Amino acid sequence: KIAYYFDNRVYIIIDRKTKMKIVGELINTKEKPKKQHLDDIIQELWSENIKITVLKVAEKARSTRYMVKWYFDDKKKNEISGLNKIIRETFLISKAIEAIDLLTEGGDSIKMRHLKKITSIRDYSILKKAVKKYEDAI
Repeated sequence: KIAYYFDNRVYIIIDRKTKMKIVGELINTKEKPKKQHLDDIIQELWSENIKITVLKVAEKARSTRYMVKWYFDDKKKNEISGLNKIIRETFLISKAIEAIDLLTEGGDSIKMRHLKKITSIRDYSILKKAVKKYEDAI
């Protein structure tokens, strides 16, 4: 801090860090959430099969996107991308299983062509997994 006088007034020069602390206190900014807390939120979203985004993590952490965004480095983004793929696949499989229930209600056999029409799922491997899960449950 440097104080100097000019035209009978006192001017104080402070560094940027101190200035930002003062601004933060004036506008009541929150501190950054802890990494462990954000990890717990990501785990909770994944267990509830909710797509993981910066915005949803920020909402759960009761913080802003900008306060949470620092945590999402490239490694964490890749990890979350993998989790989101699993969530999407799980959603599609459950959608396909519901369609299989509709198709087999009358005692008919499962036909992939009809299943693709009903669900609009084009990935054959997902449909195959859904059929296997359905048959295992029966």
